[in-house]
Amino acid sequence: MLSVLLTCAMLFVAPHPARAQGPEPIDVSAVAATQAEAGHEAVTSMMNFWASKAKGDPVAFERQLREVAARPFPAISGPSLWNPGERRVYILDGHHRASAIHRLLHDDHASLPKAVRDLMSPQAQKDFAANPEKKIPIHVKLDRSYPDPHDMVRGLVIRGYGQLPAAIRNNPEFAKAYAAVRDGKPADTAALIAGYKNMAPYLKDLRDSPMRTAMGNALYRAGIDTDLMVSYIEFLTAERIEKELAGRGIKVTKDNATSPEITAAIQAAILGDKATMEFLVGSSRPGKETANAEQLRKAAEKFANENAAAALKKSLEMKPASHELGCPI
Repeated sequence: MLSVLLTCAMLFVAPHPARAQGPEPIDVSAVAATQAEAGHEAVTSMMNFWASKAKGDPVAFERQLREVAARPFPAISGPSLWNPGERRVYILDGHHRASAIHRLLHDDHASLPKAVRDLMSPQAQKDFAANPEKKIPIHVKLDRSYPDPHDMVRGLVIRGYGQLPAAIRNNPEFAKAYAAVRDGKPADTAALIAGYKNMAPYLKDLRDSPMRTAMGNALYRAGIDTDLMVSYIEFLTAERIEKELAGRGIKVTKDNATSPEITAAIQAAILGDKATMEFLVGSSRPGKETANAEQLRKAAEKFANENAAAALKKSLEMKPASHELGCPI
């Protein structure tokens, strides 16, 4: 009887292993996302970075584009949450890299950054997107294949994938079903499916999050490697500090997301707050705890030293000259 119960429990929570043995090519326009938002300006910055590395050489730019597209994206396959009867490939990570590739290949050429247009002609873009001999696919590495949507959303919960806005996660029905799956209990998976439908069906459907752009920029400039932390850490940290920023009259927009003022405000809200730093330390990826704690310690120390120096400089600049009885003080 015990063995039967254990077998049933395993069938309830265990995702089906994928049959794919290695990375498979797929058109970037065909994949689904496992998040609802992305930092559009961060995607643009990534394209500009690739263009700068090519140093004006179109051949070098193409080679680099093929290299970033060939770097495997972790993924799962499963039924479409939006079109019953269809099966889809969902990438689990690397959404900004995939979005940058998608834009390069499928956006209107005139809308691309000038640095990219200088390296990739409209005809080259069309060839990279559709010409079988020159096409640039992305490569996905499937590690799970799910037979039905109920099984798939349970798998997303168990593995911690799927970035959803707080309003969706905090929906009572969704939150209850999510907690039940995490606890290994029967759950209303229909509520989970309704929530996960808020993920983007295609990369082009990812909504813009200026705060995600600002957060990624601030952490990068602080020397913090978010790959040492759990997925979606930029979104989760943003939710922690948005109220504080709003209380200080700071509003992050598409136009100011990477400004020095916003970067400094976000770094202060993170590196200057003990609770948020403890949250980041506790959000380390398994096996990366020591490296993450050390990088955060260094970032906080650098931030404290720079701010102490800036405060001292400001106080010296503002301090009036004082004399008493003709003696300088």
